[in-house]
Amino acid sequence: MPIRDLRVARLRVFRSTCGSGLALALGTAALSAQEAGSPATTRFALPSNPIDLATGDFDLDGRPDLVAALPLTGSIAVLLGDGAGSIRSISVLGTGSSPRSLAVGDFDGDGRLDVATANESSSSATILVDVAGEVARSLVEIPDGRPYTIAAADLDGDGNLDLVVGCMSPVSGVLRTSMGDGAGRFSEGKSCDLPGYSRIAVGDLDRDGRPDVLVAGFCRGPDDGGACYVPYVLSVLGDGTGAFPRLVPSSFVPPTALPGGVAVADVDQDGRLDGLVSGGDLQVLHGDGAGRVERSSSVPLCCSPVDLAVGDLDGDGHLDVATADSTGDTVTLLRGDGRGGFSIAACLAAGEQPASIVIVDADCDGRPDVAIANLVSSDVSVIPIGRTRRSKAFLRGEAVDGCFGRLGIASRAPPALGASGFGITTTNAPRSARGIVVVSPGFRALDSEAELVPELVAAGPLVALDAASDPSGNGFAAFDIPATPSLAGRRLLARTLWPEACRGSGAAIAASRVLVSTME
Repeated sequence: MPIRDLRVARLRVFRSTCGSGLALALGTAALSAQEAGSPATTRFALPSNPIDLATGDFDLDGRPDLVAALPLTGSIAVLLGDGAGSIRSISVLGTGSSPRSLAVGDFDGDGRLDVATANESSSSATILVDVAGEVARSLVEIPDGRPYTIAAADLDGDGNLDLVVGCMSPVSGVLRTSMGDGAGRFSEGKSCDLPGYSRIAVGDLDRDGRPDVLVAGFCRGPDDGGACYVPYVLSVLGDGTGAFPRLVPSSFVPPTALPGGVAVADVDQDGRLDGLVSGGDLQVLHGDGAGRVERSSSVPLCCSPVDLAVGDLDGDGHLDVATADSTGDTVTLLRGDGRGGFSIAACLAAGEQPASIVIVDADCDGRPDVAIANLVSSDVSVIPIGRTRRSKAFLRGEAVDGCFGRLGIASRAPPALGASGFGITTTNAPRSARGIVVVSPGFRALDSEAELVPELVAAGPLVALDAASDPSGNGFAAFDIPATPSLAGRRLLARTLWPEACRGSGAAIAASRVLVSTME
């Protein structure tokens, strides 16, 4: 049974799978939070903790379904959709040990979608044919490390889907291919060395008609005896035989945070594929059409985005982005301008510690929704963003280093005048501690984000709320927003403070940066 939650909260370019054919969604959706009276976020309980999520019409009924990787139980969960935004059945299928990543495609040529999993602990990939019917399994050995990420593409142009697998080892990484025969069987292909752990996305980066791979990951650096992790981005160019003889490094090095999600898409509409990498921020990497990607813009994000999905979420003809934010328990929607630029449109609540996100037309209304795999709460959230109104709300709760690491801050919904129980969440706070959430509900509207100052004292009237963190360092403080018409269009600011939590560390206080949201 679905769990109702009234809190709003790879190349994965959205295409609706409802009805016949694969049509791009061109509805009139808006990037926003839920309207009053519209369906709430729906959550579907899983038997274990999901780490990856994919979508497709597995039972050929014209309605989109979902599949989730469950690494702790060595299995996947297949969620068959009812076409109305809900799930009509969930089945669990065994895989190899610790499936970390999923690829979906018709591997045996019978017209039905199959699933491949990258099994980290058993150095293998599992092929599950006909996951909505008479399931058949086969195992593909993946030597040279632990498979961590997987994608499907026709690498040699023979009309059969092949597999690309990113593996990690204690000191480096490797990209391996397994070549499909069109009957569900795979043979060992080629390999190329990588600097380290990687996330991958497949696309034709050099416009030669052959699939390439964009890799974002981290390798061990020279500091601390080789234990320092250094982020990297590079293009791995295919030769059309399943080999990748050319590695083209990007001069861009992702700052601070380790790369999470990676995707390729033509976000600036110049006919050349670009790269998107989530980590501490969303990094937009301009593709030159010859295989190289370089940084063109960056969008500051809060709450550690670990995965992303790409699609036209608002029907304006430009690609947008949705990210799964692990430390904020949120989904961030970013509106694309068609020139490679993105701005935060809304931040929506998901379950606990989102790990993966896909865009899917769950209710078959021709407009996109998002589905999120929540690692800690062991469920999948479905948010019908296509049935919502436009909102100016956005969040900026960038984490800062404190004595307990990087403190995150987010809200459970964009704020509305008179909202009861509006709440501020904090993550990675001092464990089992008492703190304060300082809120200003009357800050003047800003002409630009550059005018934002991180001090609340200049913000006007302040409200101090008691906050308490749990043993994991997560906290929540409820706040009722006044129903005062003069507050419409003004900014709500919030900051978490944890006095005396850093004793002995040389810091007097642990604090997040400022969260900002427009009140409506």
